Amino acid sequence: MRRSHTPRIVLIVYSLILHCVSASVPIKSHSGIEPCFGRCKWTIDSSMASGILHIVGPDAAVSDITPSAGWAIIDCNLDAPDQDIRLVCQNASRGCAHVYQNGAQGTLVRLPENCGPKSFAIVTREWTHDNQSVPEHLELVRREDAPPAVVKGMTLTTSFKNVNSTRHGAVNLALIGSSVPGIVNGAAMEPLGDTGKDSLRSWASGSLHALAQEHADLSLSVGTLNKSKTGASPINFSKKISLYQQNMSCPQSGKRPAFTGKFSVSVEPSVNGNVSYGVTAVGSIIPPRLDEFGFFVGLDATVATILAVDASLTGSLSSGSIPLVSVGLPGLSFPGILDIGPTFDVNAIATASLDTYLNLSASLAYDIQGMQITFMSGSHSQTGNITLGKMSGVQLSASPSVTSHGQLTAHLIPSIAFGISAFDNKVQTTASLNFDAETSLDLSLSGSLGLAAPTGQCRRRMKLGFNGCANLTSGFSVNAGVNADFFDVFKKGKSVQFFKKDFDLYERCFGKSTTRKRHSRRATSPTTLVARSDNISCPASYLRHTRTIV
Repeated sequence: MRRSHTPRIVLIVYSLILHCVSASVPIKSHSGIEPCFGRCKWTIDSSMASGILHIVGPDAAVSDITPSAGWAIIDCNLDAPDQDIRLVCQNASRGCAHVYQNGAQGTLVRLPENCGPKSFAIVTREWTHDNQSVPEHLELVRREDAPPAVVKGMTLTTSFKNVNSTRHGAVNLALIGSSVPGIVNGAAMEPLGDTGKDSLRSWASGSLHALAQEHADLSLSVGTLNKSKTGASPINFSKKISLYQQNMSCPQSGKRPAFTGKFSVSVEPSVNGNVSYGVTAVGSIIPPRLDEFGFFVGLDATVATILAVDASLTGSLSSGSIPLVSVGLPGLSFPGILDIGPTFDVNAIATASLDTYLNLSASLAYDIQGMQITFMSGSHSQTGNITLGKMSGVQLSASPSVTSHGQLTAHLIPSIAFGISAFDNKVQTTASLNFDAETSLDLSLSGSLGLAAPTGQCRRRMKLGFNGCANLTSGFSVNAGVNADFFDVFKKGKSVQFFKKDFDLYERCFGKSTTRKRHSRRATSPTTLVARSDNISCPASYLRHTRTIV
């Protein structure tokens, strides 16, 4: 492409679009040497992306003012989207006259590389220019008996919304693009001879599936340790951060001595992997709209986290959603028609309700491999898996001196957010894929330390002083959602869950509570937990020091 703004999970979303902050890269377009008469094929071929755009319509609705159609541009501003230009027919045998079928006004024309910031524009006016001078370097191919060449003037616009489609008819489009360079040409099918929407939908659907398979095959062929060779973008992040920290001076109260209490929740997440994506769309340029949208994302990654909690204060809290990092990924642009700008983001959320001393350290990792998730026209499917990797360990201690009930949930949410803009920002939305790694602790304990002399028997009683149950679980889910309407393809708030799996990390009951209690996970939506709140205070009763549970 000429210029552009510029996970193994494969997610195909068709009829669901997942506003984006875009990381853009220069893209060069190759439109070929064939003139665009009634239809046009335009390609992206760069070191960071690949794609194909097909434009089809009535013969008089799509034309060409590049040298491929015999035209030479004399005066044109490279940066102006709307402007008057001068041009002359350099070689009539290539089809200069085509643009005048049914009149040039309202015709979509392909532009040469050195004219305007976009590859296509609409002719709004055409005339014989007053300035008939032709640069000496232009060699005009003409018969000896032909009349002198006439320099024409044209007014061009890259805004498609005000074009009357009744003059020449609707101009349809179908496109497919990939963040992997050079891969689209091998996967995309040529459109059928019929230029109607049904033919284009069939091409787009088949091409998207083929492209997703090309991505998967390429990833498999290079092996797990060499994913970067697939052209996928690396995503790497590691950081220790406090989600909640509260210190409080607690005065003496009855048998409880004065002390300085604290309530802290921290995480140390890391994400290492590679991401790639592809996109397809079907619609029309005249009038400007999209009727179908397809999307897939491929991810190979390890998501790991260390959760640490140290609480000698009691109460409840919600950290709210805390952004940890946001990094732009290479974008994909069909200038003036569709722009995709993805970012890799990591957010974290913690909620807790505790009434006992607690110390927790849990280290775990998830391996994302060989999964393919598909969603098209209201249906979706999933293959592959997300597994719990080797755990470094779990340490849990609590105070057994009182009856206590506690719940703690922490979410680490890496996400790929796609900023989608159609027809020069006429319609925008943000589609987000959230990979939610959740860790939950559920405590229901009671007990007493006993006051006997420090004999071996007493020490044993102290270790067995708990009654109740402790459950430590984790889960991983993959969800998609959008934040705004996008034509009639989807509506704001549309969401789909593609994957969900729970893991038991530790589950044990003590004393008289011999029946294990399965932790019942409360249905929460991390994306809605955005408000920070707390109700933390000094403990009402004497909480002795913690004893090890695991």
